[in-house]
Amino acid sequence: MGFQKLAAITYRYPIVIILFWTLFLIIFGSYAPKLSGVLKDHGLLPNGAYVKVEHILSSEFHVLEAPIILVFEKKRTFPSNNFNISFSKPCFYCGALTV
Repeated sequence: MGFQKLAAITYRYPIVIILFWTLFLIIFGSYAPKLSGVLKDHGLLPNGAYVKVEHILSSEFHVLEAPIILVFEKKRTFPSNNFNISFSKPCFYCGALTV
């Protein structure tokens, strides 16, 4: 019932809705240029030995500096054999070594 009322209001007052969205985009769009100064990274960049090892792996072994980390949770009801099969199939298609 709520969507029917919303549809009736938007059908009855389309200019008001368009003006509302235009005003909304203008107000919040004016803050968009300022975001680059506020938002830098995700804040999860480590410091110290981990960064040194990451640079060594990147330069000597051609491993990406920002690798994608996959975390698998093995549940007790999931057989180990199925876990290894499902893990090795995607790696085969992307060209990585299989387990």
